[in-house]
Amino acid sequence: MKGFSKFASKITALISSLVLTCTITMTTVADAANTTETSRLLQCDHIVELSDGGKIYVYYIDGVENDFPVPPAGFKPIDASDEELATYGFPPRPDNEAELMEWTEHMSAYKYTPIPQISQTDVINGAYHQPLSNDSNTTRSLDQTYYHPFWSGYVAKGNFAMVQGDFTQPTINSSNPAYTHESTWVGLGGYNTGKLVQTGTAMTTYGGTNHYYAWYEYLSPANPNLEVQFNNIIVNAGDKIHTYCSFQQANNLFNAYIANNTNGTSQSVLVNISASEYFDSSTAEFINEKPSWAATDNGLTNYGTTNWWNCQAYTMSCVWQSLGSTTYDKIIMYNPDNSNIRAVPSGLSGQSFISTWYNY
Repeated sequence: MKGFSKFASKITALISSLVLTCTITMTTVADAANTTETSRLLQCDHIVELSDGGKIYVYYIDGVENDFPVPPAGFKPIDASDEELATYGFPPRPDNEAELMEWTEHMSAYKYTPIPQISQTDVINGAYHQPLSNDSNTTRSLDQTYYHPFWSGYVAKGNFAMVQGDFTQPTINSSNPAYTHESTWVGLGGYNTGKLVQTGTAMTTYGGTNHYYAWYEYLSPANPNLEVQFNNIIVNAGDKIHTYCSFQQANNLFNAYIANNTNGTSQSVLVNISASEYFDSSTAEFINEKPSWAATDNGLTNYGTTNWWNCQAYTMSCVWQSLGSTTYDKIIMYNPDNSNIRAVPSGLSGQSFISTWYNY
């Protein structure tokens, strides 16, 4: 896989000497994005201008630098060098011909990256074995099928550095009660330990208002950080969403990338965090989740079905491996209070499956 080893040079080759003060002011997301008081718009610390006209918007979130690169006008990922792809946080260009065709199809949908508007929510998309509530550490097993209060989907087991997956953004069912939440995401780790990096979309019903958005998160047992929202990636029911994240262990670099291939917008973030604290390479996940939410919580948003495809994990031996060809666990979400099923993934068909909502 070309370009993956070059993430550490994301700024040095193109960066100019000019650093601008970011003029975005602190406000509430309710003012800017018509969402809820459970999100807070964050203030950009400064902007780094690159020599090709691109920019990097630098945010310090809970003391950690989060870099949001924005390519120059007219940028085309399919024509970009490996170094430019790394600088702007795009998935690296594959060597394999079939994988390259798939990558080219995704990158051809790209139109632009908006100037980032970033907020922090009160949501934690929890790791599998991280204590959340009730008996979240308890599973009931049958072959490779497990039951869990908050996760539904598949977990690939191996030794992975990258993960990607596509899904059709499901529709919020209008019969939902107020205050429900659902997250759809891919990630690395979080199954055998509390270390987890992830990115995806979410749906909420809050006080009669429905909301869709894109987000990313990084967790460790010591730092269960809150979800960070990409406000300027507009997500609507029925959109085709491409998700990707990676961790370059040698350089302590986490890269999350999410693209709405229906409207051609994408956003990426590059975060230097400790691999020893945040990175667990033993699993890759493709999950629908009922996360922990600080607001009054009536359960899992009724998402109907989520169609997943292109579910793959990149091994440390530099091969993209289909989910169906890995050793994997199937996860069914249940309610620990009454053992009712909340959500169930279908059987796997290569890289594809369907997740179905059953109950709150």
